[in-house]
Amino acid sequence: MILKVCGMRESKNIEQVIAVKPDWIGLIFYPGSKRYVTTLDASTIALLKRSSSSLVGVFVDASFEEIVGKIKEFQLDMVQLHGKENVELGH
Repeated sequence: MILKVCGMRESKNIEQVIAVKPDWIGLIFYPGSKRYVTTLDASTIALLKRSSSSLVGVFVDASFEEIVGKIKEFQLDMVQLHGKENVELGH
């Protein structure tokens, strides 16, 4: 079984989730979501990167530029697309 915990945005909550050691931790980059991540401080990103969990960015109809920007800013390991993205986006 693979465990993914999604919707993380508060540092304290992220610390608690990391203790459970999920396989994946998801950050939502969709402005329409209640769990939308606008920013995380550098220490929280570093904590996420030191954990054994892979960091997933969740996007809905985002532009290629936005996705690449978030990959760099948050050091994402992978992305999850939930909109009407063109299959060519991944190439």
